[in-house]
Amino acid sequence: MTGWFYLKMNKRADAGNFLQLFIKFIPVFIVSGFIAIVAWNYLNEDINTHNLETYILTKDLLYSDSCLALSDSNVHPMTIDVKKISDEKLASCFTKSNMGYRITLLDKDKNEVKSAKSLTVRQEGYLVKTKSGYPVCKSIPEYRCSQRIDPILYSSDDNKKLGFLVTEVINFVG
Repeated sequence: MTGWFYLKMNKRADAGNFLQLFIKFIPVFIVSGFIAIVAWNYLNEDINTHNLETYILTKDLLYSDSCLALSDSNVHPMTIDVKKISDEKLASCFTKSNMGYRITLLDKDKNEVKSAKSLTVRQEGYLVKTKSGYPVCKSIPEYRCSQRIDPILYSSDDNKKLGFLVTEVINFVG
């Protein structure tokens, strides 16, 4: 019998065969170690998806006729129907556990037109903005807050006007 896996049973050849076997398995050990290190780092990585979730929320609000987009016979993305802005509509439009948001429609001069929210009482208390930002999100690492401002059109009394949609999001990530 011959082959790299065959070990002779005499004392002189045992050390040589073991060394040959060990040398042949070095690449296997290196590859296995590399895979283990990569898997360990991937499983222990904290992936921050808060900004992506905020972006998806905003797009759902602005592009879906079941949310805020103006719809007659067609859907008009990025055009908000002011009549659709209500707490009830937001609650049925986009919900995710541990995530709350408030939207504010501003006219072109940045004056508030209408506002609605999908927040719990706790989230509403935490989503109070000061000059330095959102204090809860800065002091409690389990919460992430963000604000997004998008230029939009809004329909009021069948007139389309230029405005801004301010989306404030609080997310419990801990």
